[in-house]
Parts: sequence; C-alpha cells; structure tokens
Amino acid sequence: MTARVADLLQALEAGYVATDAAAVLCRVLIAPVADLLPHREPVVVHADGVLTALPFRAIFPPQQSGGIVYGEGEQGHMRVNSAYRSAVHLVGTDELSGSNLETAALRKLGPVALQPFTVGSLKQALSDATDILHISCHFELDPAQPRRSRFAIMPGEPDLTAADVLDLIASQKGRSPRLVFLAFCDSGFRGGPADFPGVLLAQGVDAVIAAAWKIPEFEATRFACALYTHLSAGFTLTTAFAKAEDQTRFYGFKLFMGAGSPGQKERPDR
Repeated sequence: MTARVADLLQALEAGYVATDAAAVLCRVLIAPVADLLPHREPVVVHADGVLTALPFRAIFPPQQSGGIVYGEGEQGHMRVNSAYRSAVHLVGTDELSGSNLETAALRKLGPVALQPFTVGSLKQALSDATDILHISCHFELDPAQPRRSRFAIMPGEPDLTAADVLDLIASQKGRSPRLVFLAFCDSGFRGGPADFPGVLLAQGVDAVIAAAWKIPEFEATRFACALYTHLSAGFTLTTAFAKAEDQTRFYGFKLFMGAGSPGQKERPDR
C-alpha cells in the first residue's frame, strides 16, 4: 500500500497519471464499497496512516461527481457554508504572477485586504474574523526537519518558517477564519510536525484547502479562480470545490472540513 501511494504521488507531482497505481488503489479501497457511495454528493473520507497522503479524487471512478471531502470529525461533512463576504489575501513574493488573478477572483465575493505574508499580517488576519484567508507563496518542505521548512517572502522581511506559522496559529484565540486556502506546495502534509490543516482545524477553522504535493503555480491560480467564481455564484463550498476540480481537471488540492454543525444550504435554484 505504501509503495502504491508513493508511486501515485510521484506520478501526479510529475504531471502524468499513474494508471497502474491508481487502478490498484481503486480496486482495494473503493471497489468493495462502490455500491454504497453517493454519485452526486460529496464522499467524506477519514484517512489515517499512509492514506493521509493519498489524494482520493485521483483514484475515484469518473461517475463520482460530488467531490471528495476529508473529514476531521463525525460531522465534518456538514460544514458547507457558502456565504463568504470578506477575505484577506497574503502574498509571499512579487514573483507570484498569478496572485493578482486570485485577488480579483476573491473580490467577486466581497472586500479583499491584500497584504504581504509576514508574521504580523498573519496574526492580524487570524484575529480579524475574516471569512476567507488565502495565502499565496512558495514553500519548500524539508522532510527531515519539517518545522524548519521556509517560506519565500518579500525582501527585507524576517525569515518565516513552518514553526513560526504553526506556533502562531496554535496560539490564536477567538473567532477563526471560516475558510483558509493554503496555496503553497505540500501544505496538505498531514500527521507530522508540519500539519497545517490539522492545526488550523483544531483552532476552529471550518474548512482548509491545502496542496497534496508540489503544485505548479499556474495550476494553483487556475483552481483558486475557478473555486471563488463558483462560490460567488452561490454554490456551497463542497459543490464549488468539486466544480473547480471538474473545470480545471486538476486534483492537487484537498478540502479538509472541521467537525461542527450544519452550515447554510445552496440557493434553491442550485
């Protein structure tokens, strides 16, 4: 199992489909329960061990069109709020050519505060009760010392490590953003010392979107723009996420949902 997951991740990161590995994983994990799974509603996955690294959307059959949600609790799939009205966009460096497009897409939902990604701006964003926190930056995960992994930030700003960000998130009190989009490589790394989704969800964030591997910048921008466009059209988060996957044909992001009570439903015409 470990080898098959590793093969699939290596192939996806390189930009091609590992058909054999995906077929084996689908046969072992999905086929035995295929008749029980919904086709037009999100499938909620609670994974552990090596399976936390697996992007399940890549092994599901095409007819499963409701999307994949990674749940943190018994009610994780019920967080489907769609009324996002404010956002903070933190940008790591000027080299991110697609960040302006991401900001423009966010503005379809409401006012956006655009700031450089620093300890100070992150602390403010986490305490300002914004609906969406979107972080665009370059990040190089060090597997040997994950907490020492560094973010690429604006010239002149102090170094920013995974430990800095994780410790700041864990120390915050009060209302958290409802949705956090971590648009940087390997941000969905789970179960280790650099578990960004786990720390955010533990702090009360409703949902976290994070990268399953080293994602190309242009793919991150395309996906984010598609997601926010569908949210602005009134779709719930789970539906907007699935539609963004279908539109871009990119499955490098995971949607993690925190445990909680039901959120708003989609508009009647949806």
